[in-house]
Amino acid sequence: MILISPTTLATSTQNSSIIGPDGYQNSSIIGPDGYQNSSIIGPDGYQNSSITGSYAYITSSDTDTVAIIDTLTDNVTNIVDTETFTSTDIRNGGDSPFGVAVTPNGTEVYVTNTNSGTVSVIDKVTNSVVAIVDVKGYARGIAVNPTGTKVYVASDFMDYDSERATHGIVSEIDTATKTVTATIKVGVSPYGVAVSPNGTEVYVVNRDSSTISIVDTTTKKFKATIPVGDGDYYPYNNEGPTGVAIAPDGKNLYVTRDVYGNAAVFVINTTTETITAIIKVGTEPNGIAVNSDGTKVYVANSGSSTVSVIDTSTNNVTATVNVGKGPYGIAVTPDGTKVYTTNYRDNTVSVIDTSTNTVINTVNAGSRPYSFGQFIGPAPANLILPVANFSSNVTEGYVPFCVQFRDLSENATSVSWDFENDGVINSTDRNPIHEYIVPGNYTVNLTAINENGTNSTFATINALDKSVPVSHWEFHPEEPVSGDILYINGSAFPGNKVDVFATFEKTVPVSMGRYEYSLEDIVIPEGSNNSYKVEAQGAKNLNVRVKMILWVTKSSKASGNTATVSQSNVPPGNYKMRIDGNAGEGVSEVNLKVTASQETNIDSNGNFNYSYNTTAIPPGIFKIKIGNITKEITIKPEKIEQSAPVLQ
Repeated sequence: MILISPTTLATSTQNSSIIGPDGYQNSSIIGPDGYQNSSIIGPDGYQNSSITGSYAYITSSDTDTVAIIDTLTDNVTNIVDTETFTSTDIRNGGDSPFGVAVTPNGTEVYVTNTNSGTVSVIDKVTNSVVAIVDVKGYARGIAVNPTGTKVYVASDFMDYDSERATHGIVSEIDTATKTVTATIKVGVSPYGVAVSPNGTEVYVVNRDSSTISIVDTTTKKFKATIPVGDGDYYPYNNEGPTGVAIAPDGKNLYVTRDVYGNAAVFVINTTTETITAIIKVGTEPNGIAVNSDGTKVYVANSGSSTVSVIDTSTNNVTATVNVGKGPYGIAVTPDGTKVYTTNYRDNTVSVIDTSTNTVINTVNAGSRPYSFGQFIGPAPANLILPVANFSSNVTEGYVPFCVQFRDLSENATSVSWDFENDGVINSTDRNPIHEYIVPGNYTVNLTAINENGTNSTFATINALDKSVPVSHWEFHPEEPVSGDILYINGSAFPGNKVDVFATFEKTVPVSMGRYEYSLEDIVIPEGSNNSYKVEAQGAKNLNVRVKMILWVTKSSKASGNTATVSQSNVPPGNYKMRIDGNAGEGVSEVNLKVTASQETNIDSNGNFNYSYNTTAIPPGIFKIKIGNITKEITIKPEKIEQSAPVLQ
C-alpha cells in the first residue's frame, strides 16, 4: 500500500544578516537596548518554521527513488534517491524500493528495499536519506507502531534452485537508534504488516504459507497463527494472501488473497482469531486500506486494474472504480476525501474522490511504483522548530575583556554555546559571560534545541591586541605626486602613541669607486621622537651629512656589505641631506634605503592624524608602516606645465 502521511514540512530560513546599501553584509544589528542582534525575527516575534500538509511517498522500483506528492495539489514536490547510503549488505544500499511507512509525528519515512535487504530512512524535513538499516533477506512489507518508536519489517529468504521462499522473519527497528533490536521468525514469504492500535501485536501476512503470524511486541516472540484460505499456493498465478489492514478500533483485520482466480478480502476477528466474512473483489488483490473512521475498506486489484470499495457495516462491495494498470499499493488521505493507488504496470498514480468514487487525477510517478504498506494517522500539529538568536553587549575589545551574551531564541527548551567555533560546547547557560584572552577573530555559535530539532546562528567577536594598537589607517590623495602632502588618518587603542615609519629606496651608480646622493627640502614636522636611518647596501662605508643651519656628519663602516647610519631625537625643521661613501670592490651601484620615523598621539576616541611632505622623496614606491599595517604608495613625478607654442 501507498502511505499518505499528514506531515509538517519545515521551510523556514533564518535571516542571519542584512545587506546594506553598499552591497556589503552587515553582521550585526544594534537594538534599542544597545545589544547586538545576530538574527532577525518576524513582526510577530516568531519564525514561521513549518507548513502543514499531507504527502504521498511513491516508491519507484526501477529507478531506486521515492517521489513525494503533495496531496493538496497532486504535484510531485521532490524525488529522493534511496541509494544515497551504502548498506553493510554486499548488495546496493537502496535497491528496488517497495514498502513505505511514516512515523506518526510525520518526521521520518521508512522504505523497504527488496533487492538489497535494507530499509532507507528519509528525513521529511530535508527530504534526504539519513540512515540505511540492514534487515537481510528480501524486505517487503513494513509498518510503524502508534507511538513511532518501533518499525516492523517483513523479509523472506529464497532457495534459488527451486525459486521458492524457505522462511521469513520480522525485524524490529528502534527509530531512535536506527538499529535492529529484535528478529522474530514468521511464516514463508511474509508480505503485508499491520500493528494493532495499542501497539501490543504485529500481524504479518505470509503469502506462501497462506497464514497470518501474530507477534507479541512485549516479549518479541511469535504468538499465534491464523490460516487464510486452504493453504494452497501457486507462485506463478500470484496466489496467496498479500495485503493486510486493521480497523481503527483493532477489532477486525482485512486481508487480500487470490485463490484459483477467486479473489477475496478475508475479514478476521482479532479477538477470536477467526474468519468472519469473505468478500469477493477484483482479480489479484494486493494493497488494502481502511479509512480513518473505519467505515470503508479500499482494495487495489492488480489483475482487473480496479479498486473495490467495501462498506464495513455490511461487508459488501458498494463500488468498483477503474484506475491505472496494475494497482498495487493503496492508501486514504487523513481526512478521507481521497484514495491513492500506485499502478505499477503503467507507471502512474490514480487519485480517487471518495465522495463520487471517480478518478479525478492521474500522476506520473517513476517506473514500476509499488508503495506497499499501510500507515494512517492523525494530522500532527505544526512542527515547531527552535529559532536560534542572541545578542552581545560588545562585538570587539582589547584582550583581556569579557562579553555578556543574551539568549533571544524562540521555542527552545535548551541552548548550547560554542564561543570559539571549535566544536567544543563552552556553556549551556541562557545568558553566559565569556572572557577572551588571546587576540583573534572568534565566531560564536549558539544552538537552540527542542524535541523537534535544532537551529544555529553565528556572530563574530573581534579580540584586539594592545601591543598592535592600530586597527586601520587610510591616506589621501590616493595617487600622490612628488611634492604633495600626504594626509593620514586611522584608528587605534585610545590614549596610546603609535610610530609612523616612512621608507623609500634609491639605487645610485658608482663612479671611481664612490657613490653619492642628495636630498633637498626635507621637512621634519612637529612631533616626538623623530629619527632617521640610512642603509647603504653594497657600500664599504657610509657618510650622512645633515644641515638645518650647519652641516653635521655621521659615518659608519659596513658590516658585511651594508653600512648603516641612524639618528634619534631629530628636532623639527627643514633639512638638506648628503649621502656618500666608498663602494665595495667590484660594485657598480649601491642601494640606499632611507627610513624616517615619528611618534604620533592617539586621542581619547581612538583616532589619529598625520601628514607627510613628499617633496624630498624621489618618484617611485614609497612605504609607510603604522603599527602592524604597511602600505605601498606610488609617488608620481611632479607635473610639468607646458607653455603655449609660439606662433610664427
